[in-house]
Amino acid sequence: MDAQTPPEDSSKGIHISRLAITAAVILPIGFLFVLFFIPSRGITATPSVFSSQILLRYAILLLSIIALFTSTALGIISISQIRKSNGKITGLPLAVFVSLFYPIIILDLILIYIGWRFLGTIERTSLIPLAWLFLILLVDYLIIRLTWRTASK
Repeated sequence: MDAQTPPEDSSKGIHISRLAITAAVILPIGFLFVLFFIPSRGITATPSVFSSQILLRYAILLLSIIALFTSTALGIISISQIRKSNGKITGLPLAVFVSLFYPIIILDLILIYIGWRFLGTIERTSLIPLAWLFLILLVDYLIIRLTWRTASK
């Protein structure tokens, strides 16, 4: 290396979106939401311990709800930054993944509930529940494909 050539500045090179990485790190925290619905069995502690357990459960619930919205919002913001960066920031697949993860799960849960509620009276040998599952997967595929095409333009 020549003494007159300046060292390369890594901050001016291509890098992965930090917001997309942050959103991916926050993403699993949203699954703590499930812990709120697990029943507490055999609690024979004093009222103060019981109160602190309830407080902890609600704190976990709040944290997981914040993580649901934060990871989705950071994913959407990172898609915007990646598109405006002219190739200097990468990580579009990760940004699309974290921005769609929870909305698609919520949509699927709603569609499964609708199917459970209204298709539950159909015979078990019928192919209609299988067709409903296929429809849910098709809707997911179309949403992901449309989002990917829009984000990668």
